[in-house]
Amino acid sequence: MLEVHYGPFATNWWSTPTQKKPAIPYRIGMKVEVELNNVVFSVCVIRQLQADSKPRFCCEVGEESITCETASDKMFLVHKYYILII
Repeated sequence: MLEVHYGPFATNWWSTPTQKKPAIPYRIGMKVEVELNNVVFSVCVIRQLQADSKPRFCCEVGEESITCETASDKMFLVHKYYILII
């Protein structure tokens, strides 16, 4: 049997559900890209350390990249960077 990347910490690997959207699982390597005004923003789910039990989000804008612990952190930083390059 293959090792499951989240182990006993499965709740860390799901988004928080709301009334309007269900919970979504985070998968290692899952990537989302958006292009705004010819600038490509991408977010990829990664596992930073072998012993780590939480997902990390690698955000890239142009040649800049940053790794955040939560999805909301990444969105704030990506938006901040976008405002600076306009």
